[in-house]
Amino acid sequence: MSFGKDAQPDFQLSWINTLNFAKDFDFAMVWHTSQGAYNSSLTRELKDEGGTTFDWTAEVKDLSSPRIFGNPGYSTLNYLFDASYIRLREVSLYYSIPNIANATKNKISNIKIGVSAQNLITISDYLKNGYDPEASNFGNTPLGANVDLAPFPSSKRIFGHLILEF
Repeated sequence: MSFGKDAQPDFQLSWINTLNFAKDFDFAMVWHTSQGAYNSSLTRELKDEGGTTFDWTAEVKDLSSPRIFGNPGYSTLNYLFDASYIRLREVSLYYSIPNIANATKNKISNIKIGVSAQNLITISDYLKNGYDPEASNFGNTPLGANVDLAPFPSSKRIFGHLILEF
């Protein structure tokens, strides 16, 4: 990408936290942020027919103006969007059943019951223009990184857990 806009983020940061509380509960979460990368939204360009539709308006005045003719295969600055985001990547909560070893005559040393989830929260202005700031149809190749062409967003998943320790 050009004009000072790059597919590579300025920085990325993850925060991992694990808390043990009330003696029998474990809580963990992973937050991740990526700041400063730009995505080329071919999805948005296709929806706008390359800037030739009658409803085109410039949200930012210093970008190029509407064109009389479309230019397939060329994404202008109008279709480059800041893909910065903050995401709750994983969160989990477990409960350990106390004194289970005594109740099972030492056959089971511990039982944990829990729930976890992935990708529950994504905070990003990019969601106004695309499905997912991380999604790229063409992988992380130098020419294909951060190209959004109607990709599926990251799945939100919720899991139940039963852990038996013998």
